[in-house]
Amino acid sequence: MKVNAVCPGWVATDMGGTGGRPVAQGAASVVRAATVPDDGPTGGFFRDGKRIPR
Repeated sequence: MKVNAVCPGWVATDMGGTGGRPVAQGAASVVRAATVPDDGPTGGFFRDGKRIPR
């Protein structure tokens, strides 16, 4: 089991308002984390497939 946190960034939704990134771009980070391979990272915080330092 892999456990990671993902930040989709500021996304242009009803809650996020206008000016944010497209929903598909924010969702891509979540999809990437949900489909991480068996040898993929765990215990990290990611945005756009890149690890964000703590």
